[in-house]
Amino acid sequence: MITKRTVIILFLSVTIFSTANCSAQQNDYIITSQPFPGKDGSIISAEERELIQGLVPYFNAINNKDFQKVKSIRLSQRNLPEEELRVRYANVKFILNGVEDVSYNNGMLKAVIIYIVEFIKPGTAEKNYNWNKCDVILIRQENSWVIGNWFPIENILPANARSIQAMFDMNTKFVKRYGVDDLSKWSGLSTPCAESQPSTAEASARY
Repeated sequence: MITKRTVIILFLSVTIFSTANCSAQQNDYIITSQPFPGKDGSIISAEERELIQGLVPYFNAINNKDFQKVKSIRLSQRNLPEEELRVRYANVKFILNGVEDVSYNNGMLKAVIIYIVEFIKPGTAEKNYNWNKCDVILIRQENSWVIGNWFPIENILPANARSIQAMFDMNTKFVKRYGVDDLSKWSGLSTPCAESQPSTAEASARY
């Protein structure tokens, strides 16, 4: 006869095994991207490149109004009604401008991201925009990256000369590094095989 105690022990064993197995899968993940030459002569690490590759589909989904895709990538938005997302992102465009302080540990990619939000006034050419800094964490789920954390750090409004200069300096830095000010257009998004990648010395000399 199966007792209540036996059922509880079996349940706990299965739960512990599942949790351990999930953690092991995350910890065992190996970054598949390759380092990429920056336009300023630097080398963009494999971790930074993979983080950008993981984030750009989210920004594209917002701009394409593909809210099923938005929900599939960002965990905190999965339970939101699609109509709520439609209203929230109706007249905006998101532009991923650059990333900083990228790190990878225990199956998680962490970084500070800088992105622009353009607010479009329907029926006119008028646009307002601001720059945002966020802490983000990407985690592996079903063989893809999803956004597990999105924590705002700073919102920069173009309200005065100091803010405008700060935005200009930031934009200039990222254009020098990536060659673009919109990472959805970055040439490093594709992932050629490792054999086709230039060595660090070759990349530095070429760029």
